[in-house]
Amino acid sequence: MNLITPRIARSLFGLFVASFTGISRAAEGPTPPAAPLGAGVMAPDFNTQDLAGKAVRLSDFRGKVVVLDFWAPWCGPCIAAMPHTQEIAAQYRAQGVVVLASCTSDTRASFERWVKANAAKYPDILWSHDAAGRAPGRASLALYGVRGIPTQYVIDREGRIVDSVVGYMPGEKILDGALAKAGIKVDSAFMAKAEADLKKREAMRSQPKEAGPAPIPLRPVKPASAAGKN
Repeated sequence: MNLITPRIARSLFGLFVASFTGISRAAEGPTPPAAPLGAGVMAPDFNTQDLAGKAVRLSDFRGKVVVLDFWAPWCGPCIAAMPHTQEIAAQYRAQGVVVLASCTSDTRASFERWVKANAAKYPDILWSHDAAGRAPGRASLALYGVRGIPTQYVIDREGRIVDSVVGYMPGEKILDGALAKAGIKVDSAFMAKAEADLKKREAMRSQPKEAGPAPIPLRPVKPASAAGKN
């Protein structure tokens, strides 16, 4: 006598599918924040590797003011922001500012190729790569909720996020202004420029037809952009 009726079989199959789906989702990693982390939140610690393969953790820089720069070699705006990010790293280093450029959503090979070719132009930036690559478990998405780059977080000496800057337009001093919120002494002219830049961005948002400093969405792409080969 067959005790497994069609109805029971369907129920068992449904339980199997539900269980399988749950396992698959768990394997993808934690559910990312619904929106990028904002000011006042403790910056989640995570592990990356530098060019030599040495482990680099965000917590290694506790006691410093950290600019955590999520970037990728294929991201044109990320590369365009690098000269100013280098200026930030050099200008405020004496005040205890560290710039950690954490490569996200790209392969280790692409990271190594770009850094070896370009790092000499940005000697005060610390470079690292998230081994998760484009996987959902990458720190930028899973821990910080970042869905577009460049995104730069300013983290104070206690490890708390004080501000973030998304996107970049040439000449902006918004990141300088953000550093002031972490207790860094910033020139008054830079502060005024940062305020003006923020107002300009706000005005551009009210006019959708004009091009703004929008970040590049994080999506699976091949690291083949010309910008990433500079």
